[in-house]
Amino acid sequence: MKTLLTLFVLLFSSTVVADDISDFEIEGMSLGDSALDYFSEEEIKNNLQNYYNDKTYSVAEIEFLPSFKVYDAIQIHFKTLDRNYVIHSISGFIDYPNNIHECYDKKNEIYDEIIFLFQNMQNDEYESPHEADKSGKSLVSVSRFFNDEVAIRVICTDWTKEIGYLDTLRVTIDRIELLKWINDKAYK
Repeated sequence: MKTLLTLFVLLFSSTVVADDISDFEIEGMSLGDSALDYFSEEEIKNNLQNYYNDKTYSVAEIEFLPSFKVYDAIQIHFKTLDRNYVIHSISGFIDYPNNIHECYDKKNEIYDEIIFLFQNMQNDEYESPHEADKSGKSLVSVSRFFNDEVAIRVICTDWTKEIGYLDTLRVTIDRIELLKWINDKAYK
């Protein structure tokens, strides 16, 4: 029980049952915050990733900062032309090298907390091959909570040894608008 309470305080910074998942925080950051409140513009620009063909949104990944209390890395999405770097998606990553079972245990703990906090949200769970692994052997296990505006996903990725990536837990808060862009335009 102590572990669940600690996890609750560290990950979610909320003390009551909530209905609005847009208030959810990762490392103190929420959707709608300016990334400049947490990182310098130079840190953001130096950590930009080039994942998408469409440039409506940009993504930065920042790793292993001393200010990170829970996660090993943070990923943020913001509109490319927005000089305030308003966050539209934020993800926290925890590495689980060669220990996917511990990742699944932590995912289940987080799932239980989210179910408690957001009892009125739609949710589902699924497992599928990771699209980046053409062999189909790397797997993602996803718990998803959502409404018309925001989604929370808790994901364990179990990479094969051939791929060479570390297994990870990922907790993500996304605006639905961003997810639609990723599905419909980002890779075109």
